[in-house]
Amino acid sequence: MDDLDFSGASFKNAVSFEGTYFLSKSYFSSVDFNNIADFRGSCFNDTAYFFGTDFIGNAYFGGARGVSYESMGRLLSPGAGATFDDNAEFTQSRFWNEAHFEFAHFNKADFVDTNFKDAYFIFSNFNGETHFDGSDFSNTAYFSSSTFGNVAEFENSNFENVYMGNSKFKEINFLDAKFKTISLNNTNFEKIKVRWSSLENSLVFDGLTYVKLIQNFRSLEQFDDADEAYYKYRSERQALKSWFSPSKWEDMFMCLTCGYGVKPFNTLFASAGVVSLFSLFYWKWGKIFFSDSFYFSLSTFIGFGSNDWHPKANFRKWVLLERLLGWLALGLFVVTLTKVMIRP
Repeated sequence: MDDLDFSGASFKNAVSFEGTYFLSKSYFSSVDFNNIADFRGSCFNDTAYFFGTDFIGNAYFGGARGVSYESMGRLLSPGAGATFDDNAEFTQSRFWNEAHFEFAHFNKADFVDTNFKDAYFIFSNFNGETHFDGSDFSNTAYFSSSTFGNVAEFENSNFENVYMGNSKFKEINFLDAKFKTISLNNTNFEKIKVRWSSLENSLVFDGLTYVKLIQNFRSLEQFDDADEAYYKYRSERQALKSWFSPSKWEDMFMCLTCGYGVKPFNTLFASAGVVSLFSLFYWKWGKIFFSDSFYFSLSTFIGFGSNDWHPKANFRKWVLLERLLGWLALGLFVVTLTKVMIRP
């Protein structure tokens, strides 16, 4: 009923507060749990302080063991996790083994600068602001099917593997966060603050997630990030297509010539390759110096032509082909450059 203070305590063996109701403040700051710490099905009606706590063994704040607890007119059904009605303070805590928060309910949660090994927040509910700023997840973090009703801060956090599939976010902040693998499959978010460079080599491919991210970047005026995400999205889709599919070859052509419409310099590189290839062709079979063949090829490609040489009958079709490729490259370059330079 009153404040409960275990600050600085050390528990050598397993500790169970399963199904306990903490009606006032509870202090577990700087506590050493050297074995299992079991808080499954517990309810914290006031602020719970776990500042600087060491969890050496498994920490369970998740689902209860198939029993119901009834107290003060409240019922916790089987499988319900710990409930934090006020503030859950885990700042600078260390979970050396598994941390279980399945089905837990948080009003406001602070896990700033906390160290996790395996963290389970599956089906958890965060009503207020949630802070994991500067936290370190050294193995796997599971936030699947969780709900974040307010801002979720993960700025400067480090993740090895994180799964957030089927979760709901109002706003999530991943600025300066680092990932090895991150899955956002079927995740619903209104706003996500992140740089594409943080996700580029870590994000598990899911078409719908990529489309949401691209729209998110554009709404936040991160146009370069939107272009890079779109390019990766098209590249991933192209890689999944069969080599016997005509659309795969079309995608490869668009990738090389204009970077799917977001990389105008790809057109310049492709044009340089075409000019060089035709230069070699004219030099080898046209019997002219390479410098002259390059000049003739470039003049033909850009559509100016040359009065110094006139192609023979068997060369005319190749000259015509190069000129057509030049006009096509010009069109692609103008369209792509316009798309990139003129933003909505």
